[in-house]
Amino acid sequence: MELRIKRAPRIDTEITVPGDKSISHRAVIISALSNGICALRGFLPSDDCMHTVNALRALGIQIDQPEPTELVVHGKKRVLNPPAGEIDCGNSGTSMRLLRGYSPVRPSRAAWWEMPRSPAGPWTALLRRSGRWAPTL
Repeated sequence: MELRIKRAPRIDTEITVPGDKSISHRAVIISALSNGICALRGFLPSDDCMHTVNALRALGIQIDQPEPTELVVHGKKRVLNPPAGEIDCGNSGTSMRLLRGYSPVRPSRAAWWEMPRSPAGPWTALLRRSGRWAPTL
């Protein structure tokens, strides 16, 4: 028996989940890589999550915030632009790990700043080998 999986022409759905840091980081990143506009309600506007939002903005994603816990993310079909300057992830190791993982597969001269004791050593080494500057503070 042969099974084939085809790309859906459109996914139009609504998912309700509690607003926590882990989900908020991932929801805004997935929305940024999508093919259209995504509305996120229940977003947790913590410092860490806002570092992810601001990093995506630096990578060319338009993100509106009509309310503190609502975002409107204009996805660009998996296209992130090279940033004009450094991307500061503050103390958000999740922002660093999730977003920096996308950097090696896209041409970029992004400088990713992270907390000093980040467990991201292997990623830093990979970015350095691939020509990306990945200093730590």
